[in-house]
Amino acid sequence: MPVIQLHGKNINIDDEMAPVIKELNRLGLKTTSCCSGHGKKLVQLAFDIKDVTILVDGGRVSLNWQRKQ
Repeated sequence: MPVIQLHGKNINIDDEMAPVIKELNRLGLKTTSCCSGHGKKLVQLAFDIKDVTILVDGGRVSLNWQRKQ
């Protein structure tokens, strides 16, 4: 399990999730937790939704946010 730095803290992240989390945070979408499922089918990814618009329509979820860069 790699350790990556996010939001000024060293965080343990599942191997499969680390690249996804790093990229989402780089783009300005702050993640709050995640789990790769550890061999199970259920995977979890949670976000801080401050300043995020969430649209749900026709089985789709759209997250809209301002980039930090």
